[in-house]
Amino acid sequence: MVKLIASDLDGTLLQNGLTEVSDRAIDLIKKLHEYGVIFAPASGRQLSGLRRLFSPVADNLVYICLNGAYVKYRNEVIYKEAMNREKCIELLKSIKEKKECGFLLYTEEVSYTMADNDIYSESVKDDIKNDYICINDFDEIKGNILKISIYHKGETEILKDYLSEKFDGEFKVTVSGKNFIDVVSKDVNKGKSLQKVKERFNIETDFAMCFGDSFNDLEMFDVVYFSYAMTHSDSEIRKKARYLTGNVEDILYDVFKMLELG
Repeated sequence: MVKLIASDLDGTLLQNGLTEVSDRAIDLIKKLHEYGVIFAPASGRQLSGLRRLFSPVADNLVYICLNGAYVKYRNEVIYKEAMNREKCIELLKSIKEKKECGFLLYTEEVSYTMADNDIYSESVKDDIKNDYICINDFDEIKGNILKISIYHKGETEILKDYLSEKFDGEFKVTVSGKNFIDVVSKDVNKGKSLQKVKERFNIETDFAMCFGDSFNDLEMFDVVYFSYAMTHSDSEIRKKARYLTGNVEDILYDVFKMLELG
């Protein structure tokens, strides 16, 4: 029986532009927890924002944050993969020189952006709802750098290719949405982090489930038996999954009913 469920958020648990987790999803996660099932949001978002999204059940979840760079359960850090600080500053300086381009840098608990970076600040405050600090100098960054998210009004693919070539072998650079690029350590992915969660709780592959809709979810499909791609996903993503669904909550309900019936 399923003992661990991991789910991507945007485009997966949260569809059609939704910014809040539904009451039904929260109720199902709560009921699954009562049967010993661990739920793990797996997202590019930071911990504080994820905890707010799942506030009624926040203390019961395992958080796979920042595309897998940071995994935390209550007060325990299960996994963390920091980026090379000097290389990060070099990347940020090259970004700062470009027009119509801004960044958000993530550490374990907070994010940083430049005080003059209006392009990204409004998005963070109004849409993503992150805890962030405005800085004037890179020396003000405290803690490990785990992820850099870049917003670019121009040709995102061109910028992605430029950064990939410039920092080849150091970082993984991926397009994460319209106008957005994510940069993490080259070894970071959600699947690796989900495997760490399985090992921490001694859960075998046959008892693990995941949901995803993007290419950065594919590695999760490799470490669980019950891999679900969303029906609106790219055909390559659908082919990688064992199952398809149009709604995560419906599958959560099915799992709950099977547990309830024994």
